[in-house]
Amino acid sequence: GGGDEVINLNSPKQVLELFNDKLDIKIKTTREYELARVDHEVARLILEYREHEKLIKAFGNNLLEKVNPNTNRIHSDFKQLGADTGRFSSQDPNFQQIPASGIGKKIRSYFKPADGYDFVIADYSQQELRILAHLSKDSGLLKAFRNRFDLHKYTASLVFNVDISNVTKHQRDKAKTLNFGIVYGMGPRALARSLDINYEEAVDLLSRYNKTFPNVRQFLDKLGREAIAKGYTKTLYGRRRFYSVPRVKSEDYDRQLAGIKRAA
Repeated sequence: GGGDEVINLNSPKQVLELFNDKLDIKIKTTREYELARVDHEVARLILEYREHEKLIKAFGNNLLEKVNPNTNRIHSDFKQLGADTGRFSSQDPNFQQIPASGIGKKIRSYFKPADGYDFVIADYSQQELRILAHLSKDSGLLKAFRNRFDLHKYTASLVFNVDISNVTKHQRDKAKTLNFGIVYGMGPRALARSLDINYEEAVDLLSRYNKTFPNVRQFLDKLGREAIAKGYTKTLYGRRRFYSVPRVKSEDYDRQLAGIKRAA
């Protein structure tokens, strides 16, 4: 450009003008899926910048300030029931939010156990989805777990109508996002953002999932209705989560209801 020209990389309007007017590369949107198709150094740099920006927003760039001068280590605050759902959580800093891939992988490599110690990772395999299969009694999900299928591959084969042996890693990743997204009330807009696809594709994917596992959709809708009728939902062990159900004429009524259904 002309020397002093500066653009705000966080402004979609300015980035769009940069490509369409100054670089003469015609794009309709500055979303990642569109920029990834552009064979130009500027597009690659913007994608790299966004990856760093995302990490700084999610994790904070004050990591070094958290190092304890006495122990020379970082001590996060772990809470056994930190989330409303009863999940274990971590804050100041949040150790559970460092991405496993991309630049997050680099940050994770800086964490070292003390001499003579190891980091141990323990994880329930697809725990939420096993609970979902138990509660919804969806025949497709039950079949997958009973036969010890790779659930994400199995879902991908059904949703994309391909043989399970021909499922690509990309299709499995999409199915994994779908499987977990559905449980947490992810709508088409959030799914489109998460998979970096357009809105219509996301609507189509959700519709295919609902046809593949019909009992899941019915079960989740039932949970949402019950939460509004009773004002709470219950876990298998009887732990209750209460909701503040709005009055019919209150402002933002529909948005609040949708929020309760999603949480339930």
